Amino acid sequence: MRLLTHKWTCALCKCSSFISENLAARLISSSANVSLKNVFSDDNKSAVQKKLSTYTNKIPEKFKKKGARNASVLIPLCTVNGEPSLLFMVRPMTMARHRGEVCFPGGKEDDGDRDLIHTALRESHEEIGLLEGNIDIWGQMMPAPSNRDGSLNVVPIIGHCGEIDLSSLHLNKDEATSVFTRSIDSLCNNVHSTQFRRDIKSVEGYTLPVYIGGQQRIWGLTAIFVHQLLGLIVPELYHFKLRHR
Repeated sequence: MRLLTHKWTCALCKCSSFISENLAARLISSSANVSLKNVFSDDNKSAVQKKLSTYTNKIPEKFKKKGARNASVLIPLCTVNGEPSLLFMVRPMTMARHRGEVCFPGGKEDDGDRDLIHTALRESHEEIGLLEGNIDIWGQMMPAPSNRDGSLNVVPIIGHCGEIDLSSLHLNKDEATSVFTRSIDSLCNNVHSTQFRRDIKSVEGYTLPVYIGGQQRIWGLTAIFVHQLLGLIVPELYHFKLRHR
């Protein structure tokens, strides 16, 4: 999935900034003390689910596009040698769209899907071999518009996958050329922002988070979802704020 430019990008950034900063700040006092040792604990899962229940799972009306299709992605929480991490995939260069991009597994909703959680689970199995029975769903974050014309709404689904051995995953090479993980600690401490403007003199534009520090740079819609997620699951460790100048 890719975050593109124009009004949808600006709208998404405004929504993301509000959720990640205001919601996390408002609820941090009610959260248990979260550390890297207990980030995937049952107590933190309950705290995250409480936060998720306080805001809508629908695109705000002013950002909605009539007839837009639905899609979802799985945000795979995992541990690698015991270290709390996120699992990402890289699209192959042979794809017509989104070639070479870092993303989470996911795709468009099929008619046979039970719901968008099922969509994310089905796509994750088809693309990188994650088994539905091994994923504990924590909930879904606020959907975000994608595509240049806003014709696709993407719902991020949070799921805990336990300990991951990357060599055991079965990749569909038409969908994923590789997978990699980034630790929660690394993501919290290797983030900056990048700004886009229509032209040099314009005051209109938008600001996006970018995660560096690994072999792959994480940006666009995937970075927006990471930004939202970290504000939810580790609000006491993730202090980055998006600021547009």
